[in-house]
Amino acid sequence: MSKRPRTKRGRRLRRARGYVRATRPAKALRIAVLLAALVAAGEVQAKPWRWCGWYARHNLVTNDPGEKFNAACEWLTYGRPTSAHVGALVIWCSRAHHHVGKIVATDANGNFVVRSGNDGGSVRSRVRSVEGAQFRE
Repeated sequence: MSKRPRTKRGRRLRRARGYVRATRPAKALRIAVLLAALVAAGEVQAKPWRWCGWYARHNLVTNDPGEKFNAACEWLTYGRPTSAHVGALVIWCSRAHHHVGKIVATDANGNFVVRSGNDGGSVRSRVRSVEGAQFRE
């Protein structure tokens, strides 16, 4: 009975679909290293866990203001203060809630339709109350 072949580090190789391959963690590590290299080179941008500010940076303004604007409350320093109107950025920054979006329309009742990222885990445009929010342009 012959023993299974081993890698240089002593891991067993196994046969799968007609070819010999190392265990999966090695492949996952290669992919992680490649992705890290792409992020470091600026080819790919990793989306943060709370990504409404990241979405605003890349889709709601013409010039990217920088990575610090991934945090929703940083948008309070962007541009200049304004009133609620179509095209204005709307920022909710309270003790319990941080979010940023852009007013894209008004509905028949005069409510504002806000487009934002990370709204229920996706990009959405929907009627939102702007009570207590601040506006920038």
